[in-house]
Amino acid sequence: MSDIVGDNTTTETKPKRKGLWWKILLGVLALFLAIMVLGSTNSPDLQVSRVSAFINDKRAVHIVNIGQKMLQIKSVVANNRDDCVMRAYGTGAAVKARSTPNQWVPLQVGEDVYFSSRCDVVHVDIDTDQGSISYSFDR
Repeated sequence: MSDIVGDNTTTETKPKRKGLWWKILLGVLALFLAIMVLGSTNSPDLQVSRVSAFINDKRAVHIVNIGQKMLQIKSVVANNRDDCVMRAYGTGAAVKARSTPNQWVPLQVGEDVYFSSRCDVVHVDIDTDQGSISYSFDR
Protein backbone atom coordinates (compact mmCIF):
# COMPACT_ATOMS: atom_id res chain seq x y z
CA MET A 1 0.00 0.00 0.00
CA SER A 2 1.23 3.23 -0.84
CA ASP A 3 0.04 6.06 1.22
CA ILE A 4 0.56 9.50 0.01
CA VAL A 5 1.93 11.45 2.80
CA GLY A 6 1.34 15.12 2.40
CA ASP A 7 3.52 17.85 3.62
CA ASN A 8 2.36 18.97 7.04
CA THR A 9 3.85 22.41 6.72
CA THR A 10 1.48 25.15 5.84
CA THR A 11 2.56 28.23 4.11
CA GLU A 12 0.72 31.21 5.41
CA THR A 13 0.82 34.17 3.17
CA LYS A 14 1.42 37.36 5.03
CA PRO A 15 0.01 40.50 3.54
CA LYS A 16 2.59 42.74 2.00
CA ARG A 17 3.20 45.45 4.54
CA LYS A 18 5.90 47.18 2.59
CA GLY A 19 3.42 49.27 0.61
CA LEU A 20 1.06 49.70 3.56
CA TRP A 21 3.47 51.94 5.49
CA TRP A 22 3.94 54.19 2.49
CA LYS A 23 0.17 54.49 2.07
CA ILE A 24 -0.28 55.39 5.74
CA LEU A 25 2.51 57.95 5.56
CA LEU A 26 1.09 59.45 2.39
CA GLY A 27 -2.41 59.58 3.95
CA VAL A 28 -1.13 61.36 7.07
CA LEU A 29 0.80 63.84 4.93
CA ALA A 30 -2.27 64.52 2.75
CA LEU A 31 -4.42 65.03 5.86
CA PHE A 32 -1.86 67.43 7.35
CA LEU A 33 -1.71 69.47 4.14
CA ALA A 34 -5.51 69.59 3.89
CA ILE A 35 -5.79 70.87 7.45
CA MET A 36 -3.15 73.53 6.76
CA VAL A 37 -4.85 74.73 3.58
CA LEU A 38 -8.43 74.59 4.82
CA GLY A 39 -7.67 75.69 8.35
CA SER A 40 -5.56 78.67 7.43
CA THR A 41 -7.34 81.96 7.40
CA ASN A 42 -6.65 84.48 4.77
CA SER A 43 -6.55 87.58 6.92
CA PRO A 44 -4.65 90.78 6.25
CA ASP A 45 -1.88 92.06 8.51
CA LEU A 46 -3.43 95.13 10.09
CA GLN A 47 -2.92 96.99 13.32
CA VAL A 48 -6.29 98.27 14.52
CA SER A 49 -6.96 100.50 17.51
CA ARG A 50 -10.00 102.39 18.69
CA VAL A 51 -9.52 106.13 18.95
CA SER A 52 -11.65 109.16 19.70
CA ALA A 53 -13.22 110.98 16.80
CA PHE A 54 -14.15 113.77 19.22
CA ILE A 55 -13.32 114.33 22.87
CA ASN A 56 -13.78 111.17 24.98
CA ASP A 57 -15.87 109.16 22.57
CA LYS A 58 -15.24 105.68 21.15
CA ARG A 59 -16.45 106.27 17.62
CA ALA A 60 -13.37 105.83 15.44
CA VAL A 61 -10.77 103.22 14.55
CA HIS A 62 -7.22 103.71 13.34
CA ILE A 63 -6.02 101.09 10.82
CA VAL A 64 -2.36 100.62 9.82
CA ASN A 65 -1.17 98.22 7.11
CA ILE A 66 1.68 96.28 8.77
CA GLY A 67 1.75 93.58 6.08
CA GLN A 68 4.20 92.95 3.27
CA LYS A 69 2.15 94.41 0.39
CA MET A 70 -0.45 97.00 -0.48
CA LEU A 71 -4.07 96.14 0.22
CA GLN A 72 -7.47 97.64 -0.51
CA ILE A 73 -10.00 98.10 2.25
CA LYS A 74 -13.39 97.18 0.79
CA SER A 75 -15.60 97.79 3.82
CA VAL A 76 -15.52 98.47 7.54
CA VAL A 77 -18.60 97.58 9.61
CA ALA A 78 -19.02 98.61 13.24
CA ASN A 79 -20.90 96.45 15.74
CA ASN A 80 -22.39 94.26 12.98
CA ARG A 81 -24.97 96.99 12.37
CA ASP A 82 -25.88 98.65 9.10
CA ASP A 83 -26.86 101.85 10.92
CA CYS A 84 -23.28 102.27 12.22
CA VAL A 85 -21.80 103.38 8.90
CA MET A 86 -18.04 103.74 8.99
CA ARG A 87 -16.51 106.49 6.84
CA ALA A 88 -12.83 106.88 6.05
CA TYR A 89 -11.07 110.11 6.75
CA GLY A 90 -7.47 111.17 6.54
CA THR A 91 -7.09 109.93 2.97
CA GLY A 92 -9.90 111.86 1.29
CA ALA A 93 -11.73 108.62 0.46
CA ALA A 94 -15.08 107.57 1.89
CA VAL A 95 -16.12 103.98 2.54
CA LYS A 96 -19.60 102.98 3.63
CA ALA A 97 -20.38 99.79 5.51
CA ARG A 98 -21.50 98.12 2.28
CA SER A 99 -19.05 99.54 -0.21
CA THR A 100 -18.78 99.02 -3.92
CA PRO A 101 -15.44 98.43 -5.68
CA ASN A 102 -15.03 102.10 -6.69
CA GLN A 103 -15.07 103.08 -3.00
CA TRP A 104 -12.18 100.87 -1.93
CA VAL A 105 -9.46 102.55 0.12
CA PRO A 106 -5.91 101.64 -1.00
CA LEU A 107 -3.43 101.25 1.84
CA GLN A 108 0.28 100.92 1.13
CA VAL A 109 2.59 99.20 3.63
CA GLY A 110 3.03 101.50 6.61
CA GLU A 111 0.13 103.78 5.65
CA ASP A 112 -2.79 104.38 7.92
CA VAL A 113 -6.40 105.48 7.69
CA TYR A 114 -9.08 106.46 10.18
CA PHE A 115 -12.71 105.36 10.06
CA SER A 116 -15.36 107.07 12.13
CA SER A 117 -18.96 106.22 12.94
CA ARG A 118 -21.90 107.79 14.73
CA CYS A 119 -21.94 104.74 17.05
CA ASP A 120 -19.49 103.82 19.79
CA VAL A 121 -17.32 101.09 18.28
CA VAL A 122 -17.20 97.86 20.28
CA HIS A 123 -16.64 95.44 17.39
CA VAL A 124 -15.35 96.09 13.87
CA ASP A 125 -15.26 93.84 10.79
CA ILE A 126 -12.74 94.83 8.12
CA ASP A 127 -13.03 93.36 4.63
CA THR A 128 -10.06 93.75 2.26
CA ASP A 129 -9.01 92.38 -1.09
CA GLN A 130 -6.72 89.99 0.86
CA GLY A 131 -9.33 88.64 3.26
CA SER A 132 -11.35 89.70 6.28
CA ILE A 133 -10.57 90.22 9.94
CA SER A 134 -12.55 91.19 13.05
CA TYR A 135 -11.54 93.11 16.16
CA SER A 136 -13.34 93.63 19.46
CA PHE A 137 -12.72 96.34 22.03
CA ASP A 138 -13.65 96.81 25.68
CA ARG A 139 -16.60 99.04 26.37
